[in-house]
Amino acid sequence: MYQIIIADDEAIECRALEMMIRNDFPMLQTLPSASNGAELIAGVRKYHPDIAVVDINMPQLSGLDAMELIRAENHEMKIIIVTAYSEFDYARRALKLGVADYLLKPVDRKTFRETISKILQTMDREQINSSRDRSTRQHMDEMTEAVGSEFLFSLIFGEPDEKSLQLYLASLDQPFNGGCIAAARPADQPGWALLGKKQQQDMTKDIQNELDRYCRAVVREYKNEFYFLLLPGNHLTETELKKWLDDVLGMVQRLLKKKWNLAFNFGVSGCKFDSGEMMEGMSECVIAMRSRTRPGINHYDSNTDMHQENPFLPLAKMCLTYIKTGEIETCRQKIHEFLVQHIPEDADVYEITQVQILETMVPVFAYQEAAQDYSMRYSRNAQADLNGLHECYSRGQVEKWINENIEKLDPAGGNGKRKVNDYVRKAVLFMEKNYMDDISLERTAESAGISSFYLSRLLKQELNQNFTDVLTDIRMRKAMQLIWDRKLTVREIAEQCGYSNITYFYKVFKKYTGRSVGQIRSILK
Repeated sequence: MYQIIIADDEAIECRALEMMIRNDFPMLQTLPSASNGAELIAGVRKYHPDIAVVDINMPQLSGLDAMELIRAENHEMKIIIVTAYSEFDYARRALKLGVADYLLKPVDRKTFRETISKILQTMDREQINSSRDRSTRQHMDEMTEAVGSEFLFSLIFGEPDEKSLQLYLASLDQPFNGGCIAAARPADQPGWALLGKKQQQDMTKDIQNELDRYCRAVVREYKNEFYFLLLPGNHLTETELKKWLDDVLGMVQRLLKKKWNLAFNFGVSGCKFDSGEMMEGMSECVIAMRSRTRPGINHYDSNTDMHQENPFLPLAKMCLTYIKTGEIETCRQKIHEFLVQHIPEDADVYEITQVQILETMVPVFAYQEAAQDYSMRYSRNAQADLNGLHECYSRGQVEKWINENIEKLDPAGGNGKRKVNDYVRKAVLFMEKNYMDDISLERTAESAGISSFYLSRLLKQELNQNFTDVLTDIRMRKAMQLIWDRKLTVREIAEQCGYSNITYFYKVFKKYTGRSVGQIRSILK
Protein backbone atom coordinates (compact mmCIF):
# COMPACT_ATOMS: atom_id res chain seq x y z
CA MET A 1 0.00 0.00 0.00
CA TYR A 2 1.27 3.41 -1.01
CA GLN A 3 1.25 6.32 1.46
CA ILE A 4 0.42 9.98 0.74
CA ILE A 5 0.96 13.12 2.84
CA ILE A 6 -0.77 16.49 2.30
CA ALA A 7 0.81 19.82 3.32
CA ASP A 8 -1.37 22.96 3.31
CA ASP A 9 -1.81 25.74 5.88
CA GLU A 10 -5.56 25.78 5.16
CA ALA A 11 -7.16 22.89 7.07
CA ILE A 12 -10.20 22.87 4.83
CA GLU A 13 -8.00 22.32 1.76
CA CYS A 14 -6.33 19.38 3.47
CA ARG A 15 -9.70 17.79 4.31
CA ALA A 16 -10.96 18.33 0.78
CA LEU A 17 -7.98 16.56 -0.76
CA GLU A 18 -8.18 13.77 1.82
CA MET A 19 -11.85 13.17 0.91
CA MET A 20 -11.00 13.01 -2.80
CA ILE A 21 -8.30 10.47 -2.08
CA ARG A 22 -10.52 8.29 0.13
CA ASN A 23 -13.32 8.29 -2.43
CA ASP A 24 -11.24 7.73 -5.58
CA PHE A 25 -8.19 5.87 -4.22
CA PRO A 26 -9.16 3.74 -1.21
CA MET A 27 -5.94 1.75 -1.64
CA LEU A 28 -3.89 4.83 -0.67
CA GLN A 29 -3.07 5.38 3.02
CA THR A 30 -3.48 9.04 3.97
CA LEU A 31 -0.94 10.19 6.56
CA PRO A 32 -1.44 13.01 9.11
CA SER A 33 -1.35 16.30 7.24
CA ALA A 34 1.16 19.14 7.72
CA SER A 35 0.28 22.83 8.08
CA ASN A 36 3.73 24.26 7.33
CA GLY A 37 7.08 23.34 5.81
CA ALA A 38 8.68 22.29 9.08
CA GLU A 39 5.84 19.85 9.85
CA LEU A 40 6.13 18.49 6.31
CA ILE A 41 9.83 17.77 6.74
CA ALA A 42 9.16 16.03 10.06
CA GLY A 43 6.33 13.97 8.54
CA VAL A 44 8.42 12.86 5.56
CA ARG A 45 11.30 11.82 7.83
CA LYS A 46 8.95 9.93 10.14
CA TYR A 47 6.63 8.16 7.67
CA HIS A 48 8.63 8.07 4.38
CA PRO A 49 5.54 8.64 2.18
CA ASP A 50 5.47 7.69 -1.49
CA ILE A 51 3.54 10.80 -2.59
CA ALA A 52 3.41 14.36 -1.23
CA VAL A 53 0.79 16.97 -2.17
CA VAL A 54 2.36 20.31 -1.19
CA ASP A 55 1.05 23.86 -1.16
CA ILE A 56 3.71 26.38 -2.12
CA ASN A 57 2.58 29.26 0.08
CA MET A 58 2.78 28.12 3.74
CA PRO A 59 3.97 30.06 6.84
CA GLN A 60 7.39 29.69 8.51
CA LEU A 61 8.90 27.57 5.72
CA SER A 62 7.35 27.55 2.25
CA GLY A 63 6.46 24.33 0.46
CA LEU A 64 9.19 24.83 -2.13
CA ASP A 65 11.84 25.56 0.50
CA ALA A 66 10.77 22.50 2.46
CA MET A 67 10.87 20.33 -0.67
CA GLU A 68 14.39 21.50 -1.52
CA LEU A 69 15.54 20.27 1.90
CA ILE A 70 13.60 17.01 1.57
CA ARG A 71 14.98 16.31 -1.91
CA ALA A 72 18.49 16.25 -0.48
CA GLU A 73 17.44 13.17 1.53
CA ASN A 74 14.65 11.65 -0.56
CA HIS A 75 14.88 11.40 -4.35
CA GLU A 76 12.14 8.80 -4.86
CA MET A 77 9.03 10.48 -3.43
CA LYS A 78 6.57 11.81 -6.01
CA ILE A 79 5.61 15.48 -5.50
CA ILE A 80 2.45 17.28 -6.60
CA ILE A 81 2.58 21.05 -6.19
CA VAL A 82 -0.74 22.84 -5.56
CA THR A 83 -0.92 26.63 -5.39
CA ALA A 84 -3.03 29.66 -6.12
CA TYR A 85 -0.02 31.21 -7.84
CA SER A 86 0.93 30.60 -11.47
CA GLU A 87 4.09 32.68 -11.67
CA PHE A 88 6.86 31.30 -13.84
CA ASP A 89 9.50 31.46 -11.08
CA TYR A 90 7.44 29.08 -8.93
CA ALA A 91 7.02 26.67 -11.81
CA ARG A 92 10.72 26.77 -12.64
CA ARG A 93 11.75 25.96 -9.06
CA ALA A 94 9.18 23.16 -8.96
CA LEU A 95 10.54 21.64 -12.17
CA LYS A 96 14.04 21.66 -10.71
CA LEU A 97 12.72 19.63 -7.78
CA GLY A 98 11.48 16.99 -10.18
CA VAL A 99 7.80 17.40 -9.33
CA ALA A 100 5.31 15.00 -10.87
CA ASP A 101 2.71 17.69 -11.56
CA TYR A 102 1.84 21.33 -10.90
CA LEU A 103 -1.86 22.06 -10.08
CA LEU A 104 -3.63 25.36 -9.54
CA LYS A 105 -6.15 25.94 -6.79
CA PRO A 106 -8.96 25.26 -6.51
CA VAL A 107 -7.99 21.72 -7.44
CA ASP A 108 -10.40 20.13 -9.88
CA ARG A 109 -11.41 16.60 -8.79
CA LYS A 110 -11.11 15.13 -12.29
CA THR A 111 -7.69 16.68 -12.85
CA PHE A 112 -6.52 15.54 -9.40
CA ARG A 113 -7.82 12.01 -10.03
CA GLU A 114 -5.98 11.84 -13.38
CA THR A 115 -2.77 13.13 -11.80
CA ILE A 116 -2.86 10.61 -8.93
CA SER A 117 -3.75 7.77 -11.35
CA LYS A 118 -0.83 8.63 -13.59
CA ILE A 119 1.56 8.74 -10.63
CA LEU A 120 0.33 5.38 -9.29
CA GLN A 121 0.81 3.74 -12.68
CA THR A 122 4.34 5.15 -12.84
CA MET A 123 5.11 3.89 -9.35
CA ASP A 124 3.76 0.42 -10.17
CA ARG A 125 6.03 0.23 -13.23
CA GLU A 126 8.98 1.45 -11.22
CA GLN A 127 8.31 -1.10 -8.52
CA ILE A 128 8.17 -3.92 -11.07
CA ASN A 129 11.35 -2.70 -12.74
CA SER A 130 13.02 -2.26 -9.38
CA SER A 131 12.10 -5.81 -8.43
CA ARG A 132 13.48 -7.06 -11.72
CA ASP A 133 16.62 -5.01 -11.23
CA ARG A 134 17.10 -6.42 -7.73
CA SER A 135 16.56 -9.93 -9.02
CA THR A 136 18.98 -9.33 -11.88
CA ARG A 137 21.56 -7.81 -9.56
CA GLN A 138 21.18 -10.70 -7.14
CA HIS A 139 21.56 -13.19 -9.97
CA MET A 140 24.61 -11.35 -11.29
CA ASP A 141 26.13 -11.19 -7.82
CA GLU A 142 25.60 -14.92 -7.38
CA MET A 143 27.20 -15.60 -10.77
CA THR A 144 30.10 -13.30 -9.96
CA GLU A 145 30.66 -15.04 -6.63
CA ALA A 146 30.47 -18.47 -8.28
CA VAL A 147 33.03 -17.54 -10.95
CA GLY A 148 35.30 -15.93 -8.37
CA SER A 149 34.97 -19.02 -6.19
CA GLU A 150 35.85 -21.25 -9.13
CA PHE A 151 39.00 -19.24 -9.78
CA LEU A 152 40.02 -19.26 -6.12
CA PHE A 153 39.55 -23.02 -5.96
CA SER A 154 41.66 -23.42 -9.09
CA LEU A 155 44.45 -21.55 -7.25
CA ILE A 156 44.05 -23.73 -4.17
CA PHE A 157 44.31 -26.87 -6.30
CA GLY A 158 47.35 -25.54 -8.15
CA GLU A 159 45.78 -25.25 -11.61
CA PRO A 160 44.81 -21.55 -12.06
CA ASP A 161 41.92 -21.13 -14.46
CA GLU A 162 42.72 -17.96 -16.39
CA LYS A 163 39.32 -17.95 -18.09
CA SER A 164 37.53 -17.90 -14.72
CA LEU A 165 39.65 -14.95 -13.63
CA GLN A 166 38.82 -12.99 -16.78
CA LEU A 167 35.09 -13.72 -16.38
CA TYR A 168 35.22 -12.70 -12.74
CA LEU A 169 37.02 -9.43 -13.48
CA ALA A 170 34.64 -8.65 -16.36
CA SER A 171 31.64 -9.03 -14.04
CA LEU A 172 32.93 -6.51 -11.49
CA ASP A 173 31.68 -2.94 -11.25
CA GLN A 174 35.16 -1.58 -10.65
CA PRO A 175 38.45 -1.38 -12.55
CA PHE A 176 41.00 -4.12 -11.91
CA ASN A 177 44.14 -2.68 -10.37
CA GLY A 178 45.62 -5.92 -9.11
CA GLY A 179 44.68 -8.28 -6.32
CA CYS A 180 46.17 -10.10 -3.37
CA ILE A 181 45.86 -13.66 -2.11
CA ALA A 182 45.67 -14.31 1.62
CA ALA A 183 45.54 -17.46 3.71
CA ALA A 184 44.56 -17.94 7.34
CA ARG A 185 44.59 -20.84 9.73
CA PRO A 186 43.41 -21.03 13.34
CA ALA A 187 46.16 -20.53 15.89
CA ASP A 188 43.88 -22.36 18.32
CA GLN A 189 43.63 -25.75 16.61
CA PRO A 190 41.76 -27.49 19.51
CA GLY A 191 39.12 -24.74 19.49
CA TRP A 192 38.72 -25.03 15.74
CA ALA A 193 38.42 -28.82 15.97
CA LEU A 194 35.40 -28.45 18.25
CA LEU A 195 33.45 -26.64 15.52
CA GLY A 196 31.09 -28.67 13.36
CA LYS A 197 30.87 -28.43 9.57
CA LYS A 198 27.78 -26.21 9.79
CA GLN A 199 29.57 -23.80 12.14
CA GLN A 200 32.56 -23.63 9.81
CA GLN A 201 30.22 -22.82 6.92
CA ASP A 202 28.54 -20.11 9.00
CA MET A 203 31.96 -18.70 9.84
CA THR A 204 32.83 -18.56 6.14
CA LYS A 205 29.61 -16.62 5.44
CA ASP A 206 30.41 -14.22 8.28
CA ILE A 207 33.86 -13.56 6.83
CA GLN A 208 32.43 -13.04 3.34
CA ASN A 209 29.83 -10.59 4.62
CA GLU A 210 32.49 -8.68 6.56
CA LEU A 211 34.77 -8.44 3.53
CA ASP A 212 31.88 -7.29 1.31
CA ARG A 213 31.64 -4.18 3.46
CA TYR A 214 35.10 -3.01 2.41
CA CYS A 215 36.04 -4.49 -0.97
CA ARG A 216 35.41 -7.05 -3.69
CA ALA A 217 36.51 -10.37 -2.25
CA VAL A 218 36.05 -14.13 -2.39
CA VAL A 219 36.70 -16.39 0.61
CA ARG A 220 36.73 -20.18 0.79
CA GLU A 221 37.54 -22.71 3.49
CA TYR A 222 39.64 -25.72 2.51
CA LYS A 223 41.18 -28.30 4.82
CA ASN A 224 40.80 -26.17 7.96
CA GLU A 225 42.31 -23.08 6.35
CA PHE A 226 40.73 -19.97 4.80
CA TYR A 227 41.84 -18.56 1.46
CA PHE A 228 41.00 -15.07 0.21
CA LEU A 229 41.06 -13.26 -3.11
CA LEU A 230 41.10 -9.53 -2.27
CA LEU A 231 40.70 -6.71 -4.81
CA PRO A 232 41.38 -3.21 -3.44
CA GLY A 233 39.78 -1.53 -6.47
CA ASN A 234 42.01 1.54 -6.42
CA HIS A 235 45.63 1.70 -7.48
CA LEU A 236 47.65 1.80 -4.26
CA THR A 237 51.32 2.23 -3.54
CA GLU A 238 53.07 -0.64 -1.75
CA THR A 239 52.80 1.18 1.58
CA GLU A 240 49.13 2.08 1.02
CA LEU A 241 48.32 -1.50 -0.03
CA LYS A 242 49.93 -2.96 3.09
CA LYS A 243 47.94 -0.61 5.32
CA TRP A 244 44.73 -1.35 3.43
CA LEU A 245 45.26 -5.10 3.80
CA ASP A 246 46.04 -4.72 7.50
CA ASP A 247 42.83 -2.73 7.96
CA VAL A 248 40.60 -5.13 6.02
CA LEU A 249 42.02 -8.33 7.47
CA GLY A 250 42.14 -6.69 10.89
CA MET A 251 38.34 -6.32 10.68
CA VAL A 252 38.03 -10.01 9.82
CA GLN A 253 40.38 -10.88 12.65
CA ARG A 254 38.28 -8.86 15.11
CA LEU A 255 35.07 -10.53 13.88
CA LEU A 256 36.51 -14.03 14.35
CA LYS A 257 37.71 -13.21 17.84
CA LYS A 258 34.54 -11.43 18.95
CA LYS A 259 31.90 -13.80 17.52
CA TRP A 260 33.75 -17.12 17.41
CA ASN A 261 36.41 -16.60 20.09
CA LEU A 262 39.12 -17.88 17.73
CA ALA A 263 42.47 -16.29 16.86
CA PHE A 264 43.84 -16.76 13.34
CA ASN A 265 47.25 -16.46 11.75
CA PHE A 266 47.12 -14.65 8.38
CA GLY A 267 49.61 -14.72 5.51
CA VAL A 268 49.35 -12.17 2.69
CA SER A 269 50.92 -12.09 -0.77
CA GLY A 270 52.13 -9.12 -2.73
CA CYS A 271 49.87 -7.49 -5.34
CA LYS A 272 49.34 -9.62 -8.48
CA PHE A 273 47.93 -8.75 -11.89
CA ASP A 274 47.17 -12.00 -13.76
CA SER A 275 46.42 -15.66 -13.11
CA GLY A 276 50.06 -16.73 -13.26
CA GLU A 277 51.13 -14.10 -10.78
CA MET A 278 48.19 -14.99 -8.55
CA MET A 279 49.42 -18.58 -8.38
CA GLU A 280 52.67 -17.11 -7.15
CA GLY A 281 50.56 -15.14 -4.70
CA MET A 282 49.04 -18.37 -3.41
CA SER A 283 52.54 -19.69 -2.70
CA GLU A 284 53.58 -16.41 -1.07
CA CYS A 285 50.63 -16.19 1.31
CA VAL A 286 51.08 -19.83 2.39
CA ILE A 287 54.80 -19.21 3.00
CA ALA A 288 53.98 -16.07 5.02
CA MET A 289 51.32 -17.89 7.01
CA ARG A 290 53.62 -20.81 7.83
CA SER A 291 56.48 -18.54 8.84
CA ARG A 292 54.78 -17.78 12.14
CA THR A 293 52.61 -19.64 14.62
CA ARG A 294 51.23 -16.78 16.71
CA PRO A 295 48.03 -14.95 15.68
CA GLY A 296 48.55 -11.92 13.48
CA ILE A 297 48.86 -10.65 9.91
CA ASN A 298 52.12 -11.50 8.19
CA HIS A 299 53.08 -10.12 4.76
CA TYR A 300 55.28 -12.06 2.36
CA ASP A 301 58.77 -10.60 2.04
CA SER A 302 60.75 -11.86 -0.94
CA ASN A 303 63.95 -10.61 0.70
CA THR A 304 63.41 -12.72 3.80
CA ASP A 305 64.09 -16.45 3.98
CA MET A 306 60.72 -17.80 5.07
CA HIS A 307 61.27 -21.33 3.81
CA GLN A 308 61.76 -24.41 5.86
CA GLU A 309 65.11 -26.16 5.94
CA ASN A 310 65.12 -29.48 4.10
CA PRO A 311 66.63 -32.09 6.46
CA PHE A 312 66.81 -34.70 3.68
CA LEU A 313 69.27 -32.87 1.39
CA PRO A 314 72.35 -34.78 2.73
CA LEU A 315 70.65 -37.96 1.48
CA ALA A 316 71.21 -36.85 -2.13
CA LYS A 317 74.96 -36.48 -1.68
CA MET A 318 75.18 -39.84 0.09
CA CYS A 319 73.19 -41.63 -2.66
CA LEU A 320 75.33 -40.13 -5.41
CA THR A 321 78.50 -41.23 -3.64
CA TYR A 322 77.51 -44.89 -3.71
CA ILE A 323 75.72 -44.83 -7.08
CA LYS A 324 78.84 -43.44 -8.82
CA THR A 325 80.88 -46.37 -7.51
CA GLY A 326 78.18 -48.90 -8.33
CA GLU A 327 77.57 -49.82 -4.67
CA ILE A 328 73.79 -50.03 -5.00
CA GLU A 329 73.26 -52.46 -2.09
CA THR A 330 75.32 -50.24 0.23
CA CYS A 331 73.28 -47.30 -1.01
CA ARG A 332 70.08 -49.14 -0.07
CA GLN A 333 71.37 -49.77 3.44
CA LYS A 334 72.43 -46.13 3.92
CA ILE A 335 69.03 -44.92 2.65
CA HIS A 336 67.32 -47.13 5.25
CA GLU A 337 69.53 -45.85 8.07
CA PHE A 338 69.05 -42.21 7.03
CA LEU A 339 65.25 -42.48 6.83
CA VAL A 340 65.05 -44.27 10.19
CA GLN A 341 66.96 -41.37 11.69
CA HIS A 342 64.77 -38.65 10.11
CA ILE A 343 61.27 -40.18 9.92
CA PRO A 344 59.77 -41.88 13.00
CA GLU A 345 58.34 -45.32 12.29
CA ASP A 346 54.77 -44.34 13.17
CA ALA A 347 54.94 -40.87 11.55
CA ASP A 348 52.53 -39.94 8.75
CA VAL A 349 54.33 -38.63 5.67
CA TYR A 350 52.41 -35.78 4.12
CA GLU A 351 52.91 -32.82 1.81
CA ILE A 352 55.97 -31.12 3.35
CA THR A 353 58.02 -34.29 3.72
CA GLN A 354 56.97 -35.56 0.29
CA VAL A 355 58.12 -32.37 -1.41
CA GLN A 356 61.37 -32.32 0.55
CA ILE A 357 62.06 -35.92 -0.53
CA LEU A 358 61.22 -34.94 -4.11
CA GLU A 359 63.71 -32.05 -4.01
CA THR A 360 66.32 -34.40 -2.57
CA MET A 361 65.97 -37.24 -5.06
CA VAL A 362 65.39 -35.38 -8.36
CA PRO A 363 69.15 -34.62 -8.76
CA VAL A 364 69.97 -38.27 -7.96
CA PHE A 365 67.55 -39.56 -10.59
CA ALA A 366 68.78 -36.96 -13.08
CA TYR A 367 72.35 -38.20 -12.64
CA GLN A 368 71.28 -41.79 -13.23
CA GLU A 369 69.22 -40.86 -16.30
CA ALA A 370 72.16 -38.92 -17.73
CA ALA A 371 74.34 -42.02 -17.38
CA GLN A 372 72.01 -44.01 -19.62
CA ASP A 373 72.27 -44.19 -23.37
CA TYR A 374 71.51 -40.75 -24.76
CA SER A 375 67.94 -41.35 -25.90
CA MET A 376 66.97 -44.14 -23.52
CA ARG A 377 66.51 -41.59 -20.74
CA TYR A 378 63.17 -40.82 -22.37
CA SER A 379 62.01 -44.41 -22.43
CA ARG A 380 58.96 -44.94 -20.27
CA ASN A 381 60.61 -48.05 -18.85
CA ALA A 382 63.73 -46.17 -17.75
CA GLN A 383 62.29 -43.07 -16.08
CA ALA A 384 61.84 -42.06 -12.48
CA ASP A 385 58.23 -42.15 -11.35
CA LEU A 386 58.04 -38.75 -9.68
CA ASN A 387 54.26 -38.88 -9.39
CA GLY A 388 54.45 -42.06 -7.35
CA LEU A 389 55.81 -40.23 -4.31
CA HIS A 390 52.43 -38.55 -3.99
CA GLU A 391 51.01 -41.84 -2.68
CA CYS A 392 53.77 -42.52 -0.12
CA TYR A 393 52.41 -41.84 3.38
CA SER A 394 54.83 -43.84 5.57
CA ARG A 395 58.57 -44.21 5.99
CA GLY A 396 58.47 -47.69 4.47
CA GLN A 397 56.60 -46.48 1.38
CA VAL A 398 59.07 -43.62 0.88
CA GLU A 399 62.02 -46.01 1.18
CA LYS A 400 60.44 -48.41 -1.29
CA TRP A 401 59.78 -45.60 -3.78
CA ILE A 402 63.40 -44.37 -3.62
CA ASN A 403 64.88 -47.87 -4.01
CA GLU A 404 62.60 -48.83 -6.88
CA ASN A 405 63.55 -45.73 -8.85
CA ILE A 406 67.27 -46.12 -8.17
CA GLU A 407 67.10 -49.74 -9.32
CA LYS A 408 64.99 -48.81 -12.35
CA LEU A 409 67.51 -46.16 -13.45
CA ASP A 410 70.65 -48.23 -12.74
CA PRO A 411 72.49 -48.64 -16.09
CA ALA A 412 73.89 -51.94 -14.81
CA GLY A 413 70.35 -53.24 -14.63
CA GLY A 414 70.01 -53.22 -18.38
CA ASN A 415 67.56 -50.35 -18.92
CA GLY A 416 70.22 -48.02 -20.26
CA LYS A 417 72.34 -50.44 -22.31
CA ARG A 418 70.17 -50.85 -25.39
CA LYS A 419 70.94 -48.54 -28.29
CA VAL A 420 68.06 -46.76 -29.93
CA ASN A 421 67.35 -46.11 -33.58
CA ASP A 422 69.40 -43.27 -35.13
CA TYR A 423 66.26 -41.53 -36.34
CA VAL A 424 64.92 -41.50 -32.78
CA ARG A 425 68.26 -40.17 -31.56
CA LYS A 426 68.14 -37.30 -34.09
CA ALA A 427 64.54 -36.49 -33.20
CA VAL A 428 65.27 -36.41 -29.48
CA LEU A 429 68.32 -34.21 -30.06
CA PHE A 430 66.17 -31.78 -32.07
CA MET A 431 63.54 -31.67 -29.30
CA GLU A 432 66.16 -31.08 -26.60
CA LYS A 433 67.56 -28.15 -28.55
CA ASN A 434 64.18 -26.61 -29.44
CA TYR A 435 61.83 -27.57 -26.59
CA MET A 436 61.29 -23.91 -25.68
CA ASP A 437 59.71 -23.29 -29.10
CA ASP A 438 56.32 -24.40 -30.41
CA ILE A 439 57.68 -27.45 -32.26
CA SER A 440 55.52 -30.10 -33.89
CA LEU A 441 55.82 -33.79 -34.80
CA GLU A 442 56.06 -32.83 -38.46
CA ARG A 443 58.89 -30.37 -37.91
CA THR A 444 60.75 -32.83 -35.69
CA ALA A 445 60.36 -35.64 -38.24
CA GLU A 446 61.64 -33.36 -40.98
CA SER A 447 64.77 -32.62 -38.93
CA ALA A 448 65.36 -36.37 -38.56
CA GLY A 449 64.85 -36.98 -42.29
CA ILE A 450 61.76 -39.20 -42.03
CA SER A 451 57.99 -38.89 -42.22
CA SER A 452 55.94 -37.92 -39.19
CA PHE A 453 54.06 -41.21 -39.39
CA TYR A 454 57.29 -43.21 -39.32
CA LEU A 455 58.76 -41.15 -36.45
CA SER A 456 55.59 -41.59 -34.41
CA ARG A 457 55.80 -45.36 -34.89
CA LEU A 458 59.52 -45.43 -33.99
CA LEU A 459 58.99 -43.42 -30.77
CA LYS A 460 56.30 -45.83 -29.67
CA GLN A 461 58.43 -48.85 -30.63
CA GLU A 462 61.72 -47.68 -29.15
CA LEU A 463 60.66 -45.58 -26.14
CA ASN A 464 57.07 -46.69 -25.55
CA GLN A 465 56.05 -43.00 -25.75
CA ASN A 466 54.49 -40.71 -28.32
CA PHE A 467 55.88 -37.38 -29.51
CA THR A 468 53.97 -35.30 -26.94
CA ASP A 469 55.11 -37.58 -24.10
CA VAL A 470 58.78 -37.18 -25.01
CA LEU A 471 58.49 -33.41 -25.46
CA THR A 472 56.70 -33.15 -22.10
CA ASP A 473 59.48 -35.18 -20.45
CA ILE A 474 62.10 -32.80 -21.81
CA ARG A 475 60.18 -29.71 -20.77
CA MET A 476 59.30 -31.01 -17.30
CA ARG A 477 62.90 -31.99 -16.58
CA LYS A 478 63.89 -28.44 -17.39
CA ALA A 479 61.06 -27.13 -15.22
CA MET A 480 62.22 -29.30 -12.31
CA GLN A 481 65.69 -27.77 -12.61
CA LEU A 482 64.28 -24.25 -12.62
CA ILE A 483 61.63 -24.73 -9.96
CA TRP A 484 64.17 -24.70 -7.14
CA ASP A 485 65.32 -21.23 -8.17
CA ARG A 486 63.28 -18.65 -6.27
CA LYS A 487 64.56 -15.87 -8.53
CA LEU A 488 62.27 -16.97 -11.37
CA THR A 489 58.52 -16.46 -11.45
CA VAL A 490 56.32 -19.34 -12.53
CA ARG A 491 55.49 -17.48 -15.74
CA GLU A 492 59.19 -17.16 -16.53
CA ILE A 493 59.71 -20.86 -15.85
CA ALA A 494 56.76 -21.77 -18.07
CA GLU A 495 58.02 -19.60 -20.93
CA GLN A 496 61.56 -20.97 -20.66
CA CYS A 497 60.11 -24.48 -20.87
CA GLY A 498 58.07 -23.74 -23.98
CA TYR A 499 54.65 -23.03 -22.47
CA SER A 500 53.00 -19.76 -23.50
CA ASN A 501 49.77 -20.78 -21.74
CA ILE A 502 50.59 -20.72 -18.05
CA THR A 503 47.33 -22.45 -17.09
CA TYR A 504 48.27 -25.42 -19.26
CA PHE A 505 51.78 -25.44 -17.76
CA TYR A 506 50.32 -25.72 -14.26
CA LYS A 507 48.16 -28.69 -15.29
CA VAL A 508 51.02 -30.54 -17.00
CA PHE A 509 53.39 -29.93 -14.10
CA LYS A 510 50.93 -31.23 -11.53
CA LYS A 511 50.19 -34.33 -13.62
CA TYR A 512 53.91 -35.00 -14.07
CA THR A 513 55.00 -34.52 -10.44
CA GLY A 514 51.83 -35.11 -8.45
CA ARG A 515 52.22 -31.64 -6.90
CA SER A 516 51.36 -28.15 -8.05
CA VAL A 517 54.05 -25.57 -8.59
CA GLY A 518 52.61 -23.52 -5.74
CA GLN A 519 52.67 -26.45 -3.32
CA ILE A 520 56.31 -27.17 -4.10
CA ARG A 521 57.47 -23.56 -3.98
CA SER A 522 55.68 -22.90 -0.71
CA ILE A 523 57.67 -25.66 0.99
CA LEU A 524 61.11 -25.77 -0.63
CA LYS A 525 64.01 -23.78 0.71
